[in-house]
Amino acid sequence: MLERDTLKGFGNIYQSKIIAAILTDKEFFEQIDDILFPDYFESESNKWIVNKIKTYFNKYKQVPTLEVFKHEIDNEQNDILKIDITDKLRNAWTHLSDSDLTYVKDKFLSFCQNQELKSAIYNSIDLLKTENYEEIRKTFDNAFKAGISKDIGVKLIEEDVENVFKKLVRYPIETPWELLNDISRGGLSKVELGIIVAPPGTGKTWIL
Repeated sequence: MLERDTLKGFGNIYQSKIIAAILTDKEFFEQIDDILFPDYFESESNKWIVNKIKTYFNKYKQVPTLEVFKHEIDNEQNDILKIDITDKLRNAWTHLSDSDLTYVKDKFLSFCQNQELKSAIYNSIDLLKTENYEEIRKTFDNAFKAGISKDIGVKLIEEDVENVFKKLVRYPIETPWELLNDISRGGLSKVELGIIVAPPGTGKTWIL
């Protein structure tokens, strides 16, 4: 990787703050996970930390705790690296409550997105020689989508519908039919749309 493709020019404190931001903001890490590469970081210890975060998150869908890091460090064979990893983690922990972490996250997201765009440009050179314009278009489409927030609203996969309805503030208006009220949890509320779905000839028009 070229030097300009790393965070070397940003300095050690900035790199520590990025790790702090990742450890304190799960949604931010989810957003950049696909475009976050350990080689962006300057030191081997920071690369180790970021790699452990990615590996742990991909398995448990959470960022690792300090106890997890302690266990992983104990398993590291390189004593010199262990000392430096501990030092880098300690530095990151001192920045967990820094007021400029939002700024750091914005700048790092832009950095990662720019790397994806630059990679798309490089990869398109050979595709251009073969006039593979469809693949070029896909390459740039993927680059422009990089780092887009994955928060698309209520996460039904992570919790059942019953709990989701309990969390929503609803002011339902009851229908004349008790069965429909049970199904819709009290009737329809503001900004809700009720759709009657049933096979032909079962009385949908009658309900209307």
